Amino acid sequence: MLALTGNPLLYWGAAVAITLAAAAWQAARDRLDPWSMYLAGLGGLACAAMAGSGYAALLVAGRGHAAAEGQGALGAFAGAAGGAWLVLRLRGERFLHYADAAVPAVALGYATYRIGCFFNGCCAGTVTAVPWGVRFGPETEAFAVQAASGLIGPDAAHTLPVHPTQLYHAVAGLAGFAILLGMGARPAGARLAVGLAFYGVTRLAIEFLRADAVPVAGPLDVNQLVCLAMIAAGAMLWARRPRPGLREGPA
Repeated sequence: MLALTGNPLLYWGAAVAITLAAAAWQAARDRLDPWSMYLAGLGGLACAAMAGSGYAALLVAGRGHAAAEGQGALGAFAGAAGGAWLVLRLRGERFLHYADAAVPAVALGYATYRIGCFFNGCCAGTVTAVPWGVRFGPETEAFAVQAASGLIGPDAAHTLPVHPTQLYHAVAGLAGFAILLGMGARPAGARLAVGLAFYGVTRLAIEFLRADAVPVAGPLDVNQLVCLAMIAAGAMLWARRPRPGLREGPA
């Protein structure tokens, strides 16, 4: 199957709009202030853009080529959390409560963002013979990676078939959205803990199929090491969540 190209900015813009709208909607459902959520989202997006670009630049510098340009998602998540925390702190709101409300929206927006990656031809997978393998045309990152590795010639019409890892990420995002939304009202930090662990596990697995993954610690690349840290953070947050009958402390 040959992947169709499109304007990725449309999908990335849609991801931003969907995330903000869904987060404000969930905030209202959780009896939080939607306006505070919206402002936190804007602050998070501003910091996410800077952190995501910086994280991707570090990966590019470490690998010596441009194959990491689409891999700023983990840095963006960290930046978004920091920006949102600052806005909520300035407004005197509890971060964990708003993070719990936002995490399903982030999963939904992430799925939309990964569809944009698919149409952009970045973050593609390894060569495969599976029936759903896709081919990308010239002027895509997937094509550049295969040409640089000698798998195809620079004048090839398209890439060899590869795993559509972008769509794997999108499916994981939709599954995460359904799981997190179905959790309903929980103690502060519970949804965030599940979201961190779920993303860490799914990203860790999908990364083994990424064509641009470069192992730095045994079979693991930098992104997978970050995923392990996210899984650990989710587990610790889950263990520290308030138990029924106990009063929640400040978050």
